[in-house]
Parts: sequence; C-alpha cells; structure tokens
Amino acid sequence: MDVALINIIGFCFFVGAGAFIGTVGHLVVKDLPLMQRDPNYMSFFFSERKTHARLLITFGLLDAVLFITVFALIGIRDSHL
Repeated sequence: MDVALINIIGFCFFVGAGAFIGTVGHLVVKDLPLMQRDPNYMSFFFSERKTHARLLITFGLLDAVLFITVFALIGIRDSHL
C-alpha cells in the first residue's frame, strides 16, 4: 500500500511539474516580444496578468507540497524519519 501511494503521489508531482514548465513555456512564447521591449515585464505580468500569475503560484506551491510529501513518505517507508 505504501509503495502504491508513494508512486501515485510521485506521479502527481511530475505531472504538476510538467504543467508548471508547460505554462511557463507558453507564457514565454506568447509574451516574448513584450519581454524584449519592456524592462519591467515582471511587474507588468503580476499586475496585468493576475490569472496567469495565480496559476503559476498555484502550480509552484502544489509541486512543493507534493515533493515534501513524497520525500516524507519515502523516509517513513525506509525508516529514516
């Protein structure tokens, strides 16, 4: 049971990480001309594209929580924690 749970949560971590990387790649391709023209692009991004910013923050936090969970479950399974 522990192995299956660790495998499922680990798979979810990699799917979430892939979604985060894909979202960042999509935004870079979409906003590349704007990034090259505007030196203050990050402040523009967080003030004007709030939906995308929230999505990136959500994916990042979800990945961090899943990573910590997988790390803790592997430690418990191997009796390191």
